[in-house]
Amino acid sequence: MNDKKLQSVIKKAKASGAQKELAEKLAGRGAGVLLFRGTPAGNGVWYFKYTREGRRIYTKFGQYPSTTLREARIRADELSALHLSGTDVKQHLATEDGDPVTATFGDLLERYRDSLEGRTAYVTVKSLFKIHVFERWPEMVKLPARDITPHQCLQIARASNQSGIEAGCNILIAYLKAAFNSALQAEFAIKGAVVRFGIQSNPAQHIKQVREWVRANDEYATIEQLRQLFDSCNNQAPAKPTKKDSRPMGAVHAAMVQLLCLTGQRPEQVIRLKWSDYDETRHTLKMFNGKGRSMKEHVIPVTGLMAGIFDTLKEFRTSDGEYIFSLNGGGKPASMSHLSGRFKQHTNYHGIEVQKLKLIRSGWSTGCADARLNIIGRELVQSHVVGSKVGAVHYDKSQHLDAKREVIEGWETYLLNPCKDDMRAA
Repeated sequence: MNDKKLQSVIKKAKASGAQKELAEKLAGRGAGVLLFRGTPAGNGVWYFKYTREGRRIYTKFGQYPSTTLREARIRADELSALHLSGTDVKQHLATEDGDPVTATFGDLLERYRDSLEGRTAYVTVKSLFKIHVFERWPEMVKLPARDITPHQCLQIARASNQSGIEAGCNILIAYLKAAFNSALQAEFAIKGAVVRFGIQSNPAQHIKQVREWVRANDEYATIEQLRQLFDSCNNQAPAKPTKKDSRPMGAVHAAMVQLLCLTGQRPEQVIRLKWSDYDETRHTLKMFNGKGRSMKEHVIPVTGLMAGIFDTLKEFRTSDGEYIFSLNGGGKPASMSHLSGRFKQHTNYHGIEVQKLKLIRSGWSTGCADARLNIIGRELVQSHVVGSKVGAVHYDKSQHLDAKREVIEGWETYLLNPCKDDMRAA
């Protein structure tokens, strides 16, 4: 990093209308990253990026050029030391700063957005806030958060509805409410309480969602499409396709698609799997459910076929590679947007009428039902709450590996044997 590069990042962000980033790794394993982000408004913002409990967290600590590169490096080293000592960096910074007079509506939305980093909702929230708040209401986001009125929140919702995104308008309303609630909870928390935004109530709480816009997604990949997908991903090499290779997906992306077909997991969870999550002795795979408020640990059994996929991926791993599905030897996980684009090209290339990765998950669930596999086992494999939510959270600590293994092995048989379409699980 240097000042010339920082100024270039800001110029590129302003010219393209999209955020641009520049990163610098801090010394030490797990020490975090000093991140500089240029915004479309022509600002430069410093972040300390680190991983805590399986989640990537972005903590803003200054603006450029008021915080110089030298000062940012010193500050990032201080925050890194706090992080490595086990201190909650976000809570530390919130206690340290937070003048409610200067904390803006934009600050409130950004803090909520960044708190979702690593979860399923992050990409949706980032896109909705960017398009329907920051770009459409540039002056409003500069106002103090405590001065935002219910009428202004209603303006935001109505303007998004006029853009033609009916279901998206409902989602935007929900996340506006959640952003203000998050700020309120931070300010009135018993532990580490701090008045960060100076708000006393949620101005978006009385905006009603439109019921007729709420539609369940009934799309799913059929068993025939899932078989086509799985077979089309065999023998994909190298790790990523070269210019001479006409195939859209390389071996890493193809292996992930096969794992999704076998397990019905969320792509956002699988793409961030680390080698430390794979237990070759117990034949299990640990991941974190990033949907909802908590990062709940979720364990699924690994079959012989799945172990073979991981053995193939080891060929692309460097000695210190951390992530399983990586295009650079494990240094960082593959990009979700890149995978989605490659997947669409792949299905078009092979004539498979499945355009979205998430349809694999719904197809897995539907296919297991067609195969009459145990419904409780199916729900457990997909990390759904079975029975009482209170019981699931507070009392049931079992990983149910036997029930999950029975379902996954039964599904493998059904998926890989077209002649057994009439198979029925006992």
